[in-house]
Order: sequence, then C-alpha cells, then structure tokens
Amino acid sequence: MKSRTKNGVEVGVMWTGAQSTIDPNRLFSRPSNIEKLRNEASTDQSLIYGWEEHDGRSFGIQKITDKLNNIQIDSSFIKNEFSTKQKGGGYTMKIKVDPLEDEKSNNNNKQKNQPISFFVYVKCEKNTRLKLINAKKAKGLNNDLFIEGENSELGKFSIVIPKGENYQHPSVTKETKSFFGSTLKSLDNIHYLLLSRKDTEELSETSFDSYDGWKVKDFVQESLQNKINNLKKTYMRKYSRTLKKEIQMRQEGEFVRSTLPKKTVYPTIENVIEKGDHNVMIFQFIVMPSFTFDINFISQEGFPEIAKLKLRQKKKLLSDISQNYLSKYEDNLRLKSFLFEKKFLQKFRFNEKNLSKKKLNFGKYVLSNLLGAIGYWDGNIIIQATAKNDMEPQYTLIDHSLFSSVPSRSNFPRGFFWDEGFHNLLISEFDEEISQEITTSWYNLLDSDGWIPREMIIGDESRSRVPKEFLVQYPWMANPPTFTILIEQMLNKIQLNENTFSDDLEYSSLSSIEESTGSQNNKKNKNKSRISFLEKIYPKLKKHYGWYLKTQLGSEKYTFRWKGRTVDHNLPSGLDDAPRSPQPSVNEKNVDLFSWMSYYSRLLLKMEKLTTKNPKTIKNFESDNKIFQKKMVDFHYDQESGLFADNAGYLIEDPEDPTVDPTYFVKNQGYLNLFPFLLGLIPLNDTDKIHATLDLISDPERLWTDFGIASLSKSDPLFRTNENYWRGEIWININYLILRAIKKYYYQIPQTHPIYTKLRTNLITYISRDFHKTGFLWEHYSPLNVCIIEWKFMPPKTRTRSKRAKHVKHKAKNDNKRVRTNLKKKQRTHVVRKKKPIVDFSKLSYETLLEIKQHYQINQETQDVQELSQLILAKFLKQAINEEKVIKDFLNFSKEY
Repeated sequence: MKSRTKNGVEVGVMWTGAQSTIDPNRLFSRPSNIEKLRNEASTDQSLIYGWEEHDGRSFGIQKITDKLNNIQIDSSFIKNEFSTKQKGGGYTMKIKVDPLEDEKSNNNNKQKNQPISFFVYVKCEKNTRLKLINAKKAKGLNNDLFIEGENSELGKFSIVIPKGENYQHPSVTKETKSFFGSTLKSLDNIHYLLLSRKDTEELSETSFDSYDGWKVKDFVQESLQNKINNLKKTYMRKYSRTLKKEIQMRQEGEFVRSTLPKKTVYPTIENVIEKGDHNVMIFQFIVMPSFTFDINFISQEGFPEIAKLKLRQKKKLLSDISQNYLSKYEDNLRLKSFLFEKKFLQKFRFNEKNLSKKKLNFGKYVLSNLLGAIGYWDGNIIIQATAKNDMEPQYTLIDHSLFSSVPSRSNFPRGFFWDEGFHNLLISEFDEEISQEITTSWYNLLDSDGWIPREMIIGDESRSRVPKEFLVQYPWMANPPTFTILIEQMLNKIQLNENTFSDDLEYSSLSSIEESTGSQNNKKNKNKSRISFLEKIYPKLKKHYGWYLKTQLGSEKYTFRWKGRTVDHNLPSGLDDAPRSPQPSVNEKNVDLFSWMSYYSRLLLKMEKLTTKNPKTIKNFESDNKIFQKKMVDFHYDQESGLFADNAGYLIEDPEDPTVDPTYFVKNQGYLNLFPFLLGLIPLNDTDKIHATLDLISDPERLWTDFGIASLSKSDPLFRTNENYWRGEIWININYLILRAIKKYYYQIPQTHPIYTKLRTNLITYISRDFHKTGFLWEHYSPLNVCIIEWKFMPPKTRTRSKRAKHVKHKAKNDNKRVRTNLKKKQRTHVVRKKKPIVDFSKLSYETLLEIKQHYQINQETQDVQELSQLILAKFLKQAINEEKVIKDFLNFSKEY
C-alpha cells in the first residue's frame, strides 16, 4: 500500500522459508531461501496471484498461492474514511497465511508446513520521518509495534502492527543453541532494521537518485546473508581441523563428500539502528502457518488528540483505535464486497444475463486486476536532450508524476501511453472519475512542444526493472493516441443523452448502460461533469495533435511515418515487429499512423463543436477531414489486394520471383491493413472496401482462427517468425477494436453478423478457458491449438518459430487430441511409465515438436525427457539434415537437461 503523494509512504510485506541448512559440502553458496525472498510480482510459475475484488478506491481482496513455500496468502485492505479526508485518511490491512492444500502444493518440495520468515516494512521518500516508539532491545522486540511519521502532504500519522497472541514459533534444539551460542537470536522476538537512507549512494549509469530507500529486498537479503555468514564462521571454527583435511584432499584431486553433520538454523536480520532520521523500517517475524497479520495506518488528522498524549497514553489510544477497526473489519469487508458486486452487475448489466457464478467471478477478476494495478509514481525520467542524429547524445532528467494503471504487474509495472488508452475503456465504464484523473495525469506530461513520452520509467526503482537500452525516452518518438477512443466514448455518451451535436453516432460506447437508464437529472449532472472535463482537456489534445503533425509528417502533406523505426522494429507504433517495408525510407507512408491522425482530426472537430465552437476552427477541421478521406485512398489503397496498406515510398521487388511486377505497397497482410476499418474511417457506402476487409478478417487461411483474429496472415512467410510478437499472435486490444468497428457496420452490412457473434464467443471462451488453466491473463495468445489451450504444462506466453503454419493448422487438432488424452492419463495415474513415452511424438508434426522443444515443462523423470530428446533429434535430422542451425538448437536444448 502506498500513498498517492510526492513524498510517498509505502507499507508492504516480504516472505520466504525461515529454515536454512549449513551444509559442509556447500559452505560457500547462498541459501536458496534468501535468494528466493518474495517481494514483488514475478513470472515465477510457482507464484500465482491476483485481485479477486478491487474497487479502485476503498478496498481489495487478493489471493496469493506460493507453491515454493507451500503457503496460501489471503490479503485484503479497507480504507478507513472520516469526515475531513483532506490528508487521505487511513487503512487497515489483514494478511492471513495458511499451509497449502496437498493438491495445490509443489510435489517436488517435501517440506510441508515449514516456518515462514515474514517481513513487514515501512519505507518513505526523503522528506518523511519515521519513529519507532517501542523500547529498542538488542535481542529484538516482543510487543505490538507503534510507528509515528510526518510529512507535509499526509501530516502526522501512526502505524500499528499487533504482534499477535497465538503465533507459533519454530523451536531450536538445545544442541544447536549450545553449538552456536549467542550468535543465535530468539525466534519468539520481532527482529528489526531501522535505516536512514539519504544521499548515501553514488550515481551510476542507471541510477540517477541518491536515495536508495526502495531497495528493501536488498537490505533484508544482505542482513540475512550476514547472519548466515556469522553462523558459518562459528561452524567452520568448531570443525576447522576436519574441514582443512577435506579441503586439502579436494585440492589433491580426490572426490570427498564431507561426513560432518548439517546444522538447521533460522537466520534473523540484525537488530540495527542507524543514526539519523529513519525512513526505512523492516520487521521480521518467524512464524509457523497458520497465522494472521494486521496492519493499521492511522491518520492523526482524524484523531488530533493523539499528538497531545504522553507515550503510554498514546500507545493505549492507538491500540484502542486499531482494535476498533479490526473488530468491525470482517463486517465492513463483507459490505464492501457486496457493494462492489452490486455495482459490477449494474454497470455491465450482468444481472440481466443469467451468467454462471464462474463467469461472473472471471469478469470481476479481470476488472479488479486492472483497478488493482493503478499506481502513482513521482520522480524523474531520462530524456535525450540533443538532436536525433547527434553522434554524442546528451541526456537530461525531467521530473514527472503519473497516476496510471500498468500493462503487467510482473513484466511491465509502469505506465505505457498506448496501453493506458485501452485500459481506460474498461475503467471508465466502472468509475469514470478515476478514468478522468488518469487521462488528466497523462496529458499533464505534455512538454512545451506537445510531446508525451510513450513509456514512463520514473525513478530508480522503475529503472531497476528495465533493460538499459530502453531507459531513454526520445522526444521525436510517438505512440498511438489511444486516449482518443476513450474521449470519443465520452462524447457518445453525451450525445446519447442530449444530442449535443448533429453528427450520427458512429459507435456505441463499451456499454452505455447508464446512458439508457437512470433519471434525467442524473444524466444531466453526468453530462455537465463530462463537458467540464472535456473543456479542460481539449486544449491539451489539440497541442498533442499538433505535435504529431509537426514531427511525424511524411515527405508529402497529409502523409505520416513513425519516426524512430528500424529495419526490424517499429516500437513507436506499438506493433513492434509487425512486417513493414524492407527498408525504412523518408518517403514511407504508414497506414496505421495516417489512420490515427485522421481519427484524431475527426475527434477534435467534435470537441470543437461541443466546447469552444469557433467557426473558423470548425471549418479548418472539416476541410482537413475531407482531405484525409481522399488521401487515405490516394496513398494507402492497394487496388490489387483491395486493402489499405503501408506505402513503402519506393518500388518493392520480389527477389524470389522477378516476374512479379514491383509495387509501392507492403504485401504482408495483418493488423496493419485493418486500421482504416478499426477506426471507422471507411464510409458506409464504400461497400467494396468494407467487404474486402471483412474477407481478410474472416478468412481461415489468413487472419481468422478459432481463438481470435491473428496479427499476421497464416499464409505469410513471416508468420510466427523471429520474435513472433506481432507476427501471428492474437492481441485482445486489436480484437476489441475489430468488434467495435463491426458494430458500426452491423445494421447496414449483413456479412458482419456471423463474424461479430462468432468472434466475440471465441474470444470470451478462449480467454476464460485459458485463465482457468493458468491462473493468469496474458497480453497476447497463440493462434495455434497446440499451445495455450490444450497443453497444460506449457507456459501460456508462447514465442515459437513455425515456418509451415498452414500445415500446423490442419494437423494441430488431431495431434492435440492425442496429447490431451495421454496427459490426462498421466495426471490420473501419477505413474511414470518407463518403457512408453507420455506421447507418441513420432506422430506429431514438425511444428508441434518445435512447440514442445521450446515450451515443454519437465514434470516427469529423466527417462521421459531423454526419449523426447531422441525423437525430436530424429525428426530434426529427417527434416533438416543439412541445417546446422537446427541441430545446434537441439544441442543447446539437450544441454538444459
């Protein structure tokens, strides 16, 4: 939990297995429990987590399954509000830890119900002071924890962490106590680090802040490692004679396995109190599951009498306030949960659709994890300050703050401009006020020219999770302005209520439920709030649009190209490796960027009519829109294919077939061809172009799959090659735009009806089925049956290389029936068959084997893997006897096992 303030106060937890073993054969290796300290969201498949309910404001319920440590954590929080609310109020967190049920635990880990080393930490920014008002003892603390703090934004606050009366602690044998003596600390006590982290670190290539208080995980690991080292020193001193002999024998070339006894210990952090004002506090509890932690953050704004009391009276009052919150906690949590579900059903009209409990819970999970990923960052980002082609570029730090959701808590825990526009299409339907705050926060990033960074990597903590080559933001690089879709959705709601401007309503909003129900007064109040927001944001949108026109302009007026693309990547476009022209060119014309600009211009025309209503500006936008409509056909319509496409700006020849006439248009078919359709730019009366686009979408030989619309045609030679990011994978944001666009043409063009119905059904079925198998939602999905849906032991994020995708498509269903049947037998019997492999791999296709090679998860004994390796090798040799690279791939693969 972190405050939404510049001088943030963050309260969090970490945990790991408490037990370490001092092994004479591994004296110089780092204990695994220290290495695997849990602190952040990760892609480790032994850790499954997610918000089951979260309203984005006042409460959340999260379940965490940790198979490595065999525990399940049920965490929740409630924001405790009071009348003034000027300083943000307080909150209560409850964290319940239980042993994992046998069927959910990691079968390879035989340590069941082992003690857990659990850490609670409080960390603050530079301008916040913390004070522990407990009596500090060298052996640790044994009472409730009371922490006081103060800064200019939150005012005075207190944090209360009750110790818990029924905690069970692991016991240490008398022999171990006698052996290590005073080096061991009591496991019944709370151990602590009270740190003052201010201007203590030198700046480096990736560290631009002198404050390093965010490195709480490093502090704990370092302290635990110091404790282990001290215990090892005692061990080595007492067995020094035997250890010297064994080391000498090893140096002489003998294989020696030590006969000295192993020692089981429970390392504790050192009870350290640094000098100066403390802004990082870490507390360690060593406890046997099951146990519960309660944390109360109490704003003294609601209890001003706290500051006037003496220490003992202050502790008593804080304990009473804490207990009062805890006594009502379960009832309040049930009430919050009830109100959340009620709002969820009403906002999306699910109470009228007779959905199963399983589907409703899935829907709540999707929404909750989007709302639960909203965060606040304050700090600096790195920007190149010199010109694009400068041989010795200079960089500068620009201070920014951002309120935003994130694409992924594990992989991308920071704001991305084009992702956030999509996120808010859903957020705004549930809580429009939060969405408006997020939109305002992003457009407040505009610099003097109108540029918004495409990726907000704010501060050293964010930078620590980003490869060095991606840290710098370049002020000539754009990103798709997806917030325009959100703004149009808001305009449509206003139009539905009041018919504010005369244009035909092009799209319905995501649900528009509240606009079709509710009182007239309520609608008017909402529209008044929306119009007020649009009036404030409109000048920023115009400035942003103007920046695109100045910086992303092509070689001719009304043409556009993404600046910053390379031969292999176009990161600014968001479609990173989607095939473009073979070589970047100043004459290149990108159809997706053209479509975004045309769409942006149409949006600004609508906003001008609604807000300032300047006749001259309206006339200019209307003129631009007519020109955009004409130029879209002139520059981007490929008559040969009947599709809109990138224009390379030069003649493209086919080296494999010189008889084919060269063309200016990029011939790869995929998402890029859809953008004029996706953004509603093709007129309703231009049926030939609409039908050609619908044919591309619905053709099973090209983009259509049973799971969603693929990003690249299955018949394309580049399908699922190299990084395979936008070269065939199914992206849900684009599939949503496809459905949204089809709705525009739905009543005029009957061909759209079966496409819309089947695509919508496939997407929902596919995503929900994969979620219930993996426990996660993913940024993109495989278009092939073999990967995510059917193969239980494969990680859902697939990046395979398949050169014969058409063949895979026809073979996949039969192949996977066999795979699925054998896996079910394996799961049911739990017996490893020594003579027969799990699957008859010799009957699988080449592409399927490539999938297995890259994604096979070892859940069997070595013999199965050897058989798998031999069969794959035989298949490789048969298919590619002279391809050195393929054989090399196999050798690398076999070394892993």
